[in-house]
Amino acid sequence: MSSLQPEKGGLMAKYAEHLKKYDKDADMAVLEAIEKRYASVLARRETRTVACSQKSERETVAKNWAQEKLGVSYEEGLKAVEAMCAMMKGNRAKNRAVFYYLVAKKLDKLDAIRDM
Repeated sequence: MSSLQPEKGGLMAKYAEHLKKYDKDADMAVLEAIEKRYASVLARRETRTVACSQKSERETVAKNWAQEKLGVSYEEGLKAVEAMCAMMKGNRAKNRAVFYYLVAKKLDKLDAIRDM
């Protein structure tokens, strides 16, 4: 497990805290890899969260994240995205880094992130 770095403005610690609600044994190195790869997306308020209520958002995550980055079929990716939306239903602001991590875990693709 890697250390959380305060120089990231506390965001990584927030992501880790949020993720631990859903996966108490989460691999922080994988979360950090997602944060590093998508830092510019996560830095913008309007793109920091996943809007599960929007069909187009669910489809975009399934295509751009699950299919293109994790290498699964679009259909398999969409099922995982919808499963995570259901699991996180009580959380209005679904952090994108956490959401991506959980989708990857659901698809058994955490190793794919380590290799990015």
